[in-house]
Amino acid sequence: MIPFVMLYFVSEAMLINILVDIVGILVFLFLFFRRLKEDYSSEIIFSAAFLSLVAMGVGFFLSKIFLHNWWFWLSALGSFIGLGVSILIYKMKFYESLEAYFLAYSPWIAMEFLKDSTINFSLISFIGFIVTMLIIGLFYFLETKYKKISWYRSGRVGFSGLTTAAIFFLLRAAISPFYPNLLTFSGSFEYLFSGLVAFILFFLVYNLAIKI
Repeated sequence: MIPFVMLYFVSEAMLINILVDIVGILVFLFLFFRRLKEDYSSEIIFSAAFLSLVAMGVGFFLSKIFLHNWWFWLSALGSFIGLGVSILIYKMKFYESLEAYFLAYSPWIAMEFLKDSTINFSLISFIGFIVTMLIIGLFYFLETKYKKISWYRSGRVGFSGLTTAAIFFLLRAAISPFYPNLLTFSGSFEYLFSGLVAFILFFLVYNLAIKI
């Protein structure tokens, strides 16, 4: 009796994982396409999205074999490499593509937190879900305001996505010393990697601001 009950719960968890990933992929494709449809053909956009997703899958697969706790970083690295290859192949604009990339993946990350909070009854994962949703809301707020910011002289597209992504990783760096094993965190040195990425993103925002 007990093995059948355990099998039921394992199967239910697997089903939830599959559903979350399917919805996450569909939302990613929709937002990525919607963000870039004015500048590129559907073929280019979905080819870039496909490369990013496949590369992310490769990174995730490698993490399961070699570095289980680093699944977020290896997946993110793979997806970013896929995006970078797409930018080179299809001559896509770097900042615009990067902004679309961050925006499109954010809901998927939020859903992963929500899934973990539901399956494992994790309060901190639920807080992670709320914070990620607030960051997405901040993105859309900045979209309506960034051209009015006095120091952002260039007024170029990319500010909203890079800024919210930088804040996301800065929060990861600040929280990780207290919750090193939180979902998507790699462990004791998470603050170093998240802090470095946040610094790079803030530097890109600065570079974008002065680039006219």
